[in-house]
Amino acid sequence: MGNGYGEFEIAIGESRLDNILQLKGPEQATLEKPPAHRFFDSTIISPVLQMHKDAKEAKKLTENTSAGTSDLLAGFVNLATALRAPAPIPAPHPYPLIPQNNVITTSLSLLPVNQTIGPSLDLEGFCLQFGVDISVYQKLSNEGYKTSHHLQYATVSEFKEAGFRIGEIASLKDAVARWSLPSD
Repeated sequence: MGNGYGEFEIAIGESRLDNILQLKGPEQATLEKPPAHRFFDSTIISPVLQMHKDAKEAKKLTENTSAGTSDLLAGFVNLATALRAPAPIPAPHPYPLIPQNNVITTSLSLLPVNQTIGPSLDLEGFCLQFGVDISVYQKLSNEGYKTSHHLQYATVSEFKEAGFRIGEIASLKDAVARWSLPSD
């Protein structure tokens, strides 16, 4: 056991230590002379390190070029940009676009596009069944809505104009989505 490794030698055993030392070869590995292993091969460079070195060299090359060349190039780019004709402005549409089949677009309608109207319920029954708040029911009633079928024609912008808050509109959209039926 007298190889001079102390506790390390005891922990792994003398025979195991001798095997390890034989793998290193006759000389001891040092910082200046690492073991003969691929992880310590200085001729192999990792791809990341190689990219870093290449980027550093490219940066040095660009710094060494004269500043006048880059200023001249920037001047040409600015000139070309200034001389380029502006993009043509599209002509306004001669008449407003009308949604196909008189369907209100999905962002404006309470009724989802892939759904169709559910059963006809009076407004109070609809609000009770689908958990619409009483204050929203009162606002709907004040606006003249009588049945659940009337809600298919309502739009978000109309509710905003009538003073409905965003949360109230969201609760109505949720109730209408649960009330409506999947279209075939």
